[in-house]
Amino acid sequence: MTMRKLFMVVSGVLLGMSVVAWLWRTDDDAGGKTRLVWVSDPNPMRIRQVELFNDLNPDLSLKLDPDNSGTMKVIVQSSAGMGPDLIGQVTFDRTMGLYLDAGVLMDLTEVAPKYGFSYATLPEQVQRLCYVRVYDAETNTLKRGQFGYPANNANSFVIFNKTIFDRYGVPYPNSDMTWEQFVEVTKRVTIKEGDAPAIFGFDGNVFKELLQIYDTDVINEDGTRSLVASEAFIKAATEYHKLYFRHKVCPTRDDRSNMTSQGGWEGSSGPALMAQGRVAMIGGARWMLIGLRRYHDYQTSQRKKFLEAHPDRADEAPVVMAYGACLMPRDIHGVNVSMTGARQVCVNAKTKNQEAAFRFMQYLASEPYADMINEGADAKPGPARFHELDRFVSDAYPGETEIHRMSLEAVKYGRIAHSSLLVGSAVITRTVDQVRQRLEAQPLTDAEIERMCQRYSAELDQSIAREIQRDLTKKKIYRLLLAEGAEPIRGDDK
Repeated sequence: MTMRKLFMVVSGVLLGMSVVAWLWRTDDDAGGKTRLVWVSDPNPMRIRQVELFNDLNPDLSLKLDPDNSGTMKVIVQSSAGMGPDLIGQVTFDRTMGLYLDAGVLMDLTEVAPKYGFSYATLPEQVQRLCYVRVYDAETNTLKRGQFGYPANNANSFVIFNKTIFDRYGVPYPNSDMTWEQFVEVTKRVTIKEGDAPAIFGFDGNVFKELLQIYDTDVINEDGTRSLVASEAFIKAATEYHKLYFRHKVCPTRDDRSNMTSQGGWEGSSGPALMAQGRVAMIGGARWMLIGLRRYHDYQTSQRKKFLEAHPDRADEAPVVMAYGACLMPRDIHGVNVSMTGARQVCVNAKTKNQEAAFRFMQYLASEPYADMINEGADAKPGPARFHELDRFVSDAYPGETEIHRMSLEAVKYGRIAHSSLLVGSAVITRTVDQVRQRLEAQPLTDAEIERMCQRYSAELDQSIAREIQRDLTKKKIYRLLLAEGAEPIRGDDK
């Protein structure tokens, strides 16, 4: 069975299930108000955001649907006119391309400025996540349009545990480091007990940043050719692999499993391991404070209980972690690196409640919503005018100031990985994920890393070629790209 036939079968099954669910749904009464449905994740912050919207819009009734967030399911339902009014969890690097290809997202370019949620209100790098290039079938041209607006957006940087650095007398990392200097710092705070690290210097999980540091990407800027077999990509992949198996400063999957089995709380995420004192630094973003605040509260309560029972043993009391932050290392051209991401909300092209949906998008750009995002440290709100340190800091957590400041500083260095109009963003992301997971999983020689990159590069190039061969729209897009001077796909330049 071909992939196209399989997609049709799966779509048919999902549509049938959706129809049954729609016919038998037991929707609660909206009380005469206009009902809006928002598909998003079940994060407790979403509940508060829904409540605030409903308070500010008494004629509307927004309902969160957290159990219907599968991309293909939303696409099938939306195509059949039974989807949610508002499609959440749309990310540039994973799902936006799928939604755009399916034609289920409303073009908001004209209406957004009227309601105050234009892409122009966003930081420059975030604008590129919302104001994207698409194919216009009516004019057979490529154009840009706004198809979403961030519920929040984030930039990556380094968060470190000052307590560990202070304990072992290691100077804090800073924002002027090269990659090589950063690796040396990770080695100094990797503390061994016998042959195994008791504390790892770094959590890892910065593969996309490392690609940028070596001035490369998964695909070229035109979106026509894989770069996975390029010299720069292989160099970045080799350096990333060294963190785990040569320098041994990052916990492998087995290491994480072992640490989890030894006890602790909140699993083996980067923030959890840092809070437990098992890693000294993590590749972070401001949204990680949601978890770090829980760890801070737990550590504070444990220290208080110990001191109440043993007031004369303060030196033995549980430590409350102190945080620090700095930018990611500089790239080979001397410029700092930060990856920019956004969790967007889009409007279903077939919604029957357009005006109400636009009001929700307006809400995402409003000050009350921004205040809630800032207070909860849920990354950053969309509008650049609400990105201020005074809005970020919390009297309840005074030790976070460096993280807030670095979250703002990183915006200046924000980058976005290349995308393609020819192959879905999910395919590109799958490629980089496959490479990263292999690099983290087991020891490899430099030759094995090179062969692996060549294989995944060939697969990505083949995916691009297949899309052009079997999809008439993709073929038209390809011709338009060539007319603009884009590099031909491999095999088409002979």
